[in-house]
Amino acid sequence: MMLISPLNSDAIFSCACCGILYYGDQIFEDYFSRRLGGEDVKVSLELSFMEAVQGSTKTLTFQTHVACEPCGGRGVAPGVKPEKCSRCKGLGTISMQQGLFMVQITCPQCHGERETVLHKYICKLSRGKRVVLGTKSVKLNIMSGPPTSVNFILPGHMPFGFLHILRIDPGLGVVMGLVLESRSLPFAGVDNDETIKVSRSGGADPDGNQPGDLYVVIKVREDPVFRREGTDIHVDAVLSITQAILGGTIQVPTLTGDVVLKVRPGTQPAQKVVLKKKG
Repeated sequence: MMLISPLNSDAIFSCACCGILYYGDQIFEDYFSRRLGGEDVKVSLELSFMEAVQGSTKTLTFQTHVACEPCGGRGVAPGVKPEKCSRCKGLGTISMQQGLFMVQITCPQCHGERETVLHKYICKLSRGKRVVLGTKSVKLNIMSGPPTSVNFILPGHMPFGFLHILRIDPGLGVVMGLVLESRSLPFAGVDNDETIKVSRSGGADPDGNQPGDLYVVIKVREDPVFRREGTDIHVDAVLSITQAILGGTIQVPTLTGDVVLKVRPGTQPAQKVVLKKKG
């Protein structure tokens, strides 16, 4: 549906040498400058480390174009019905002579929408645009990654979960880092600065057919226990010098809870201890 407005007198001219009728730049600029579909929206979402890794459900609320309620997204006042375009007779195109040929072009009056309405009958709120700036809410489900029972070995790599002794500190003891490798499967959840695309959840389309997309930029807060480096998760544990030399047991935090790890006597820096099914 288009508003009826007069064409600029300079918009139509003819070529005397060939008899071809041209519609000037104004018509083509008006048509091709029209945006197809609703606008895309970009928002940020902050998650805790565990929400990002184990999955969560969030409701996003943001400002964008929504269908106008008073006119029901029609662009005209309640009770008013748009009229069939008088120029194209509701076809959306018109035929015109170009030299020896008859061609069809988009109707310059309704811009191919087949309907028109007088200016005095347009919706006062949307001004005939069918959409207005409003608030929209979208529920986002962030899925968790592979189940923790997955256990696999890649050629040239250590098994799925292992404890890596980073260094021996004379004052603190042996500082360990738990490295969970997952190079062949998608990492659980989402990562910091990752962008999630939610199709057709952005701004409303004035024509009602193609809403824009929603892009969600993930921001993950730092965790006091776990840290992520690429596809690996690290957690530090501390061994006393006595435990490193004589062996013993320690509790190690994992994504599914604490586990008891048996430390063998004579544990050395850079030694790796396998934690099966704790990735």
